[in-house]
Order: sequence, then C-alpha cells, then structure tokens
Amino acid sequence: MTSNSSNTVEQTLTNYIENLESRKPVSARIKSFLDEFSQRLVSHPDGKSKLFSEVKPSDIDDFFESEIRKGLSKVSEQKLKEIRSFLRFSYQNGFISDNLALHIRIRRNSKNTSTSKSSSKMMPSNRLELTAEGHQKLTDELAQLKSGRPDRAEAIAHAASTGDVRENAPLEAAREAQGMAEQRISELEHHLSEATIIDESKSKTNVITIGAEVEVESDKKSAGKQKYTLVSQAEADPLKGRISIVSPIGKALLNKSKGDKISVQTPRGKSTYKILRISH
Repeated sequence: MTSNSSNTVEQTLTNYIENLESRKPVSARIKSFLDEFSQRLVSHPDGKSKLFSEVKPSDIDDFFESEIRKGLSKVSEQKLKEIRSFLRFSYQNGFISDNLALHIRIRRNSKNTSTSKSSSKMMPSNRLELTAEGHQKLTDELAQLKSGRPDRAEAIAHAASTGDVRENAPLEAAREAQGMAEQRISELEHHLSEATIIDESKSKTNVITIGAEVEVESDKKSAGKQKYTLVSQAEADPLKGRISIVSPIGKALLNKSKGDKISVQTPRGKSTYKILRISH
C-alpha cells in the first residue's frame, strides 16, 4: 500500500480494509459502518468523486453531530470508534494532512471500562507465538514508548497553559497521543507476558509455518510476484510484508507447500496465488 494524497475517499477506505484484513478478518458490520461513512463524503455536488484531501473538518463535524442527534447506543458508539480508527489511519499514512480523527469525540464510560477490565482478567490465557525478531521489536517498541512518557506529559502541560481548556485542539491532540501510547503500552505488555518465542530451526522447510518467508505469484498480471512473512497478529506489519496467520491470506498459506495454489477473497475480489518459494 502506498500513501497518496490524491486518493479518493473510497480508494483510501479500500486500502484501510486491506490493511485490517492483513491482520484479521473484518466483520460485515464494520464494513457497513465504514461504507456508510464514506458514502456521505464521496461526491461533490456535481457527482464527481471527491479526493480525501478535499474533506474538511466541518464535514466530519456535520457527520458527528448527525450521529449524536440520533442518540448514542452501543452500536453507534462502535460505529464512531471504527470511523475514528479509519481517520487516524488515513492521517498517519499521509492520505489526509489534518488529523480528522480528533473531530470524532466519544465519551469514555468508566463503569464499562472497569467491567471490561475485570472481564478480561477472568478470560483464559492464550499463549502467543512470536519469532525472535518479532519479540525483540516489540520489546524495543515498549521501551521506546515508556521512555517517551515525560515528553508526552510535558506536551499536555504546555498545551494546557496556552489556551482555553474547553476549546483547545492542541491539548486534545496531546491527550489523545498520550492515550494511544498508553493503550499500546498495555497491549505490548500483555503480548510479551503471554509470548513464547518459536524455534524456527525446527520448522519444516517444505511447509509454511509461522515465521516462514513466502514468495507467491498472483493470477492477476498487475499484482505480479509478492513476498510475505507469516507472523503472529501482534507482529503484523502489512506495509513491510509481515502478515498475520489469522488474516485471510495468512490462513490460506499456513501449512501449504511449494507449488500449491491458494484462493483468497479480498475487498477487491477473489485472487489466486501460486506458492513459488518458502524459506525459514
């Protein structure tokens, strides 16, 4: 996927869904939420497709306010969270120049949050398999995020001192950055506490397992040959060709051999791939 400020809303949404599905399957409900949102933004009055870079903060404000007027339910809150994630992805990958995610404001319910935390503690533990490289990357990322805590706290304090707290976009942005960082820290700590480092030397060289690097060739000439490394969901980075074993293409490749063919359903239709090479 290549970041491109000349993409339309629909093109960017397709990129986003492909990114999600490289990690895990995306439900029909989530797709419907995002499709409804994109349809509100896709066209100029003359019917021509709108570039995502042309979407204004006021467009997002209008959408948000219309959802609020309908009344917030668990379903509508989920919808807004999915839309906010899409907007954050679009900003972080250069499809839009403004962080429009800041215009989707969802009030946190502390009661629900505590219930969620207590419920998660009662859930059985699932061991997470990581490659040695992946384990080190997650460890390094965790250390980097923790070392950045003083800077994030300082950014909040500085933003709070420069304007009205009630209408202070820099303060809201600094708080959101802190929240995202703390959420990621929690995720990484959980992943690493549950992790088992796989011994790749014991993997069968002729069968695709976690940690394997695979070269495939698509039946579509425009796609050509592609290389993937199969990893756990925690290590997935589709922009670097590291795909999760629970993603559609990851699941299809798992336990296959050189010469096998797989079929995968993607947002752009069904694709068939032939496995050309496997290495561990």
